Amino acid sequence: MKKSSFQWEKIFSSMPDAVTVVDREYRFAWVNAAMESFLGLPRDQIIGKTCYSLIHKTGEPVEGCLFRRLNESLHRESIEIEIPEKKTWIKVTVDPVVDARGRLSGAIHYLSDITPIKEAEKATRNEIIRLGLLNRLELQVVREPDFDALLKEAARDICESLSLSRCAIWIPGDPERSAESCGQGVPPSDPGFSFYRRLACKEEDFASGNVVVGDVSASSLYDDRREEMERFRVGAFLVVPLRIREEWIGFLFLSRREPHAWTDACVATAETVGRTIVIAVHHSKILRG
Repeated sequence: MKKSSFQWEKIFSSMPDAVTVVDREYRFAWVNAAMESFLGLPRDQIIGKTCYSLIHKTGEPVEGCLFRRLNESLHRESIEIEIPEKKTWIKVTVDPVVDARGRLSGAIHYLSDITPIKEAEKATRNEIIRLGLLNRLELQVVREPDFDALLKEAARDICESLSLSRCAIWIPGDPERSAESCGQGVPPSDPGFSFYRRLACKEEDFASGNVVVGDVSASSLYDDRREEMERFRVGAFLVVPLRIREEWIGFLFLSRREPHAWTDACVATAETVGRTIVIAVHHSKILRG
């Protein structure tokens, strides 16, 4: 019996997953080193404590508790949980431990870090959304003869598909063309889009034709604009200059309410959307002829 106990402890101790044995009263009876690391506590401060008090920080089992479900099913139960403060996803799995009469006497509890899997799934979803958005925009360019309607649909689709708080397209000239789509609780810009031109989109910023990326909270560059940024709910923004050959014709403005690190994929998508809008502008000019 001692040899058998030593063997399973050796196996569980070598696992990268956080593993514990829990008794019928939800108390930790044994933990491996990975579980100690996950909880940030030494073993002597874990053993005898309830799993819900240390993992969920509650005084009783939480709603949907796997151990409660296990008590009824007597077979493996699992659930995936996001831990936002740690930017982590874990998969919780419990297997029953039964006595000689087939009654539940405890459980083996596993915590697996599935963050890389969730990040890969998110990247795949985002790519599907991105390609779908670009496909819709290209179809709109071909099918929509009303240029103003096209810009409004494009702004709305971009805002919704990329989960933005704001998307604006501004094309000065004669006539001036603009479109704006705002998320819930986000106020629209002032007439003439002077907010964008004044705060984030100066023509000299676009002399190189490069994308302008801004995180309002992380840079002192926006100190003189911060109050208005807050009023319009702009925490982070990304601006793509729209150009036909070397001529600057306008901009595409994307923003989020909270600070946000724009990824290379975000920038690439914005640039592709910008090029699609430029094609639409070019077609419109040809049609006006």
